[in-house]
Amino acid sequence: MQNGIVDYSFQDPQMASMQASQGRVRLLAICSGTRMDMAPNLPTMGEQGYPQFNLIGWFAATVPAETPNAIVEQINKWFAAVLATPETRQFLTSFGSDVWITRSDEAQAFFLKDIATWQKNVAESGIEQQ
Repeated sequence: MQNGIVDYSFQDPQMASMQASQGRVRLLAICSGTRMDMAPNLPTMGEQGYPQFNLIGWFAATVPAETPNAIVEQINKWFAAVLATPETRQFLTSFGSDVWITRSDEAQAFFLKDIATWQKNVAESGIEQQ
């Protein structure tokens, strides 16, 4: 973009916020369905007239499928406790990430829904499976 060949791009929040803070790009909108803590004044694509955009990146801690539920829930509690601290929230927000604390069953349902959404998107695009 800096050399003037590309007029716009879609970037992850971490890269976009870094580039914007250095004055290299101008942020226009957030692709998720809700505004982000890192840029509360930046509108969503939906607010700009494109409601079909609800694209988010996310990270998750995973364990093997056969892990006993009691262990999964304990790990989830540990992560939730760390993510709930003001220090962790501030740290992650400073890098363009919003904290999303959820139960393991909710995360699994979200993950499976995301897979189905992207399978549909790829099928509609006509991209051949590799």
